[in-house]
Amino acid sequence: MLSEVKLDSIIPKGDRVLVDIYIPPEQTDSGIVLSGNDRLTSTKMDIHNYAATVVAIGDKKEVHQDNPGLKPGDKVLFSQFAGYHVPAEKGVFAKVVHSHDIHAKIKRIMKFKNDEVIPTNDRLVVKEMILGEDIGDGKVKLDSGIIIDQEAARAGEDPAEVDSIKTEVIAVGPKAKDYVVGDIVYIPTYVGNVIVTASGDFIKTINYKDVLFKVQLN
Repeated sequence: MLSEVKLDSIIPKGDRVLVDIYIPPEQTDSGIVLSGNDRLTSTKMDIHNYAATVVAIGDKKEVHQDNPGLKPGDKVLFSQFAGYHVPAEKGVFAKVVHSHDIHAKIKRIMKFKNDEVIPTNDRLVVKEMILGEDIGDGKVKLDSGIIIDQEAARAGEDPAEVDSIKTEVIAVGPKAKDYVVGDIVYIPTYVGNVIVTASGDFIKTINYKDVLFKVQLN
């Protein structure tokens, strides 16, 4: 078994970044006590991401090639499968990840809004455009006035389009070429990292090169 080390003694190398992953309180608001693997599982924003705080960065020049301006103290999102676990002191869940693995900065660790997800490098934040009017909390209002879940609204799409989805760009990374907020783009259904925001919306961070095509608005 590897011996435990303190985070402030770890110096990441090259383009790597040391992150301290959020661990929620042991007792939830509903009174449920979390421990062990249950606590670590609950750190995920969803099945794709961890929320974390940057503790230290490696070579500044290398890190900033992929993540301009990234610094200790920043709140970030990255894939749960990225990076390597650090044998940190008890009660700390940390990883060393490549700077490019960090796909978004966030204003706060939990309960952030759509416009508080800031894509890094060559990424876009997109929101799926689905049947009906998005009214938040994961709900959609149809023209008939009926309110249904977003997932049910997706089920109403043309089966011929299931391999791609229509989305709206809501944020643009510093190196995402030729895109602006408000662009309508189609992307493959299964690319990107799904993020669930405080309003219950499902948004994604994607690489701008994953866009299939952009729709020109009149």
